[in-house]
Amino acid sequence: MARFECNVISYVLQRTVDITVVVPSVTIPEALAALEKRPSHTVKEKYPVLYLLHGMGNNHATWCGYSNIEMFAEERNIAVVMISGENKFYRTAPGGDDYYRFIEEELPEFITNMFPISQLPEHTYIAGFPWAARAL
Repeated sequence: MARFECNVISYVLQRTVDITVVVPSVTIPEALAALEKRPSHTVKEKYPVLYLLHGMGNNHATWCGYSNIEMFAEERNIAVVMISGENKFYRTAPGGDDYYRFIEEELPEFITNMFPISQLPEHTYIAGFPWAARAL
């Protein structure tokens, strides 16, 4: 697994957003076996993606720090995107942030253009804590 921590300028939110992206890559066992068979970083096809929302009081780094999300992603050959939701419940607030539009439009646009991730709806998933997702 390769883990990228990004600070992305959002045109929807009009500020930067912290994002962690986990993408399948050469594993340690594959690298150690390199004497027998040379591994490659060439992507054969784009990866499905899971957008993972944190709960109240957490941020983009919480999933990697307190779960086995990287192992889950590696076992399933899937990319995982985690953003900092700033305790705003990922929704559009009257007169405030439009997190819903950011997650629905801008974030997938950025992710699929910067990483080898599929744009197909059937390859796109979203999950998180119940109280985080309920506000959508």
